[in-house]
Amino acid sequence: MAWEPPRLKLGLVGCSWFALRAHVPALLALEQRVGVRLTAVCSRTRKSMARAEAKIHAADPEREVRRFAKMEQLFADADVDAVLLVLPIPLMPAAVEAALRAGKHVLSEKPAAPSIEAARRLLDAIAELGPRAPVWLVLENWQFKPSVRWLRERLQEGAIGRVVGGGVVQRLRV
Repeated sequence: MAWEPPRLKLGLVGCSWFALRAHVPALLALEQRVGVRLTAVCSRTRKSMARAEAKIHAADPEREVRRFAKMEQLFADADVDAVLLVLPIPLMPAAVEAALRAGKHVLSEKPAAPSIEAARRLLDAIAELGPRAPVWLVLENWQFKPSVRWLRERLQEGAIGRVVGGGVVQRLRV
């Protein structure tokens, strides 16, 4: 039997319609390709939690999904390695900080905070945790687009010079 790396056990905080339509299906698809497993959900309402659990069970009927009514309970669960935060913007900074301080790696929806001041406090908090702090990533896919990666490389090479402004036009194929 071949050795397999341990799976990253992920908790979903926020079971909104967007989390159920976008994040849960994406996470379930990722499970087939990378070492991640959605193991816990947290929502303020039982109805939203039940919907999330049903969506997960539709893909894997035997899976145990732990349910939490409070995010602090999920953050305290030693069997959760990382959290995906899909919350209203005003709630995001406190949730990000609490999860990081609990030792959880964090994926958070954008924007990370409702103000520059709140974002700076988050950066200060992670700096305070030091070099062994958990990883925090704000979900933004632009950095992975080939055109953006190409532009970053040209900037790093010095091929473009000093940039004083910019804009983007994206053509969507529908």
